[in-house]
Amino acid sequence: MLLLILIPVVLAVLWVPMVVVLLLRKAPLMSTIGLYFLIAEFISVVVLTIGADFAGLLNPAGYLAGITVLVSICGAFILSFIVKPPINQTHDADAKK
Repeated sequence: MLLLILIPVVLAVLWVPMVVVLLLRKAPLMSTIGLYFLIAEFISVVVLTIGADFAGLLNPAGYLAGITVLVSICGAFILSFIVKPPINQTHDADAKK
């Protein structure tokens, strides 16, 4: 039962910063770059969590939370440099008058 609550919480923590960046940049949410980042962030968390488990770390909840937050912040930071905000067309039309 706890797992049914934990999975959506982890996915929300992982993907909300990226969705916020896409919304602030006025980019389509399900664009190709958005889908690639969703999948890449999820795979990164899974691989890093498995690696931490094999490394012998003793607190699975702690390193899962840390890895999730770190990958989420880094993904949103990288995406903010890749996705550029749209050019304001109304401002350009006003400048020509």
